[in-house]
Amino acid sequence: MHKINLHSDIIPGKSAAGLDLGINFSEINDLITNPIQWKREDGQVQSVILNESGWIFVPTRINNSSPDSPHINGRYYYNFGSIELNFNSSGDLVLIALSNKYKGLFLNSIGIGDKLAKVEDFFKLTYDDIEELHYPSVNSGISGIIFQAEECSLEESPNQDIYRIIVERSI
Repeated sequence: MHKINLHSDIIPGKSAAGLDLGINFSEINDLITNPIQWKREDGQVQSVILNESGWIFVPTRINNSSPDSPHINGRYYYNFGSIELNFNSSGDLVLIALSNKYKGLFLNSIGIGDKLAKVEDFFKLTYDDIEELHYPSVNSGISGIIFQAEECSLEESPNQDIYRIIVERSI
């Protein structure tokens, strides 16, 4: 049985928040209780997410399902945006993004709010200035985890804090 856990370990390319990547929406549908479906008239999506403790569904495109049907064409946010779940068109969980109140750790040491430079105690990071994200360097042997901090390299700003960790399927 699956359960959302804000203290669950962060395992690159595998799991976070008590969920395994690759799990199908149908297997966790019962966890996503009474999601609010965001609509444009609700205002800025980020404001709505940051003010909601329960589930919010943000569609990525309009689909033809009935209002009572489970939605998978979009993103689910939980606990003031602490957890974001992204499913592919087959309903498989392909990305878990963590922020705000998420307390789980990567390598029992690194979490939201920690200094990005702390990651380099374990492996080198590469900054992608197009995506504006920090990735494990190719030589690190690590994949399936991405760090979001300031929109610049560690060399430019060595004191930046991690505000989002993304776990995705390893390629």
